[in-house]
Parts: sequence; C-alpha cells; structure tokens
Amino acid sequence: MMKKLRWPINSEQAQYMEMRKQQNLVIAKRNPNENWMYEKLQTTGYNWSRQSKWGYRLFDFWCHYLGIAIEVDGNSHNKRYDKIRDEYNYNCSGILVLRVRNKNEDDAKRIMDIIKASTDNWNDRRINLGLKPFKRFVNPIYLNKQKKPNKNL
Repeated sequence: MMKKLRWPINSEQAQYMEMRKQQNLVIAKRNPNENWMYEKLQTTGYNWSRQSKWGYRLFDFWCHYLGIAIEVDGNSHNKRYDKIRDEYNYNCSGILVLRVRNKNEDDAKRIMDIIKASTDNWNDRRINLGLKPFKRFVNPIYLNKQKKPNKNL
C-alpha cells in the first residue's frame, strides 16, 4: 500500500508553503521559459493557475478541471526523482504531471496535444484509477474562473 500524500498540518507549515508559493510566483512571472509556456496554455480554453500548491509541492501550472500539472524543466532538474514523484502523485491522487523542457517546441506540442485530446476530467480519472471521487467536483460550466474548453482552437 502506498503512503498518503503529505500535507501541511499546522498553520506554521501552511504559512511556509504560502510564502514559497508567493516567492516562486514573483520569480516565475519574470522567467521567460515559464512565460513562454503560459502563453501556450492560454490557448487551450482552460484556466491555468501558476505556482499552485499541492501538499508540499508547487506546480508551475495547474488546471483543476483536468487535474493536469505542467512543469517547465531546466537543466537542474533531477529526472529520476521527478519521475518517481510524478508517478506517486498520479497513483495517489490522479494528478497527471506533464513536463516540458525550457522552450522545447516538440515537448510543448506533445503537451498541447494531450490537453486537447483529454476526454475526462480529474474526477473521472480518479474514479477510473479506483480512487475516492470528490464529493463536490464542480463542472466548469458553472464557474466563471474555469472556462469550458474551446475545441475549435
């Protein structure tokens, strides 16, 4: 049996993660590699947030409806560790982590194709994986923040 995901359990830990998120957000908005990917994600018709917290993890980009996280990787990433961590998140929560190398057009096209071909949402994926479904998973058609995908793009 797999260990549960770790979450901040007190206000001090939660404040620490929020501080890291805000620090990363300032850096990310000045990062040409992340801005390059952010522009591409804006064409998908989904709402993407930057530097989203998930337990003790910060994702470069996150789409709640799809349950997809995008990580823009430079040379400093430990690919072996990232793969293990990504698989763990997928198996425990159904989060699909997609990785793109800095300004790598082939990686970006692959990711955009996966996003456009997505037929299930995060809750559907969780159910298909045998994970507990969310009780209150809201269809994005009812949210102003979350756009329904425009398949004509």
